[in-house]
Amino acid sequence: MNKQIEVRDLLLAPLKYWIFVVLVTLLAFLFFSYNGGGKASSIYLAKTSLIFNQSGSLNQEMLISIMGSGRCTEIVAKSMNNKFNRSGLGINYKKGSNIIDITYVSIDPEQAVKTIYQVIKSVDDINEQFNFTGIKPIFRILDAPFAKPIKATKSRAQILLINTLAIFFTAIALSMFVEYILKTKR
Repeated sequence: MNKQIEVRDLLLAPLKYWIFVVLVTLLAFLFFSYNGGGKASSIYLAKTSLIFNQSGSLNQEMLISIMGSGRCTEIVAKSMNNKFNRSGLGINYKKGSNIIDITYVSIDPEQAVKTIYQVIKSVDDINEQFNFTGIKPIFRILDAPFAKPIKATKSRAQILLINTLAIFFTAIALSMFVEYILKTKR
């Protein structure tokens, strides 16, 4: 009992079940509107400024390389129970200056600050392991790390629109599926 179904029938299914598609989309829109449209969670930026003492073979470019290295990332991720996202880490410096700014973006302000401390500690651990310089710790913290909220990239309206469109296309796919089931059962 291998029934054949025409593709045209499947493509016309959303029109056949247009009330279902419109009703489900409207209900989803109302639900997401009432529930805040899936509010974007707050995002926090933790920031600190460090000063380091140049000595021996260790210079500013080398420190930046160490901070961005896989070894440093591995140490930080391990100490943070793998709750470390490398793409959230920012390292900035002015050439000719001994000041380095470290930033980290996270949805948890405490984790953001803790991550910055872990990056600083991991650089000291790597220095101790490879003995780049005898100065320990390498950094002095000028500004204690602090986290401040930053504006989320997606607005409530964008999230609401995305959710509603997702439900709309799901309703269309569901109407096609129902049509397929009904046509193959006959």
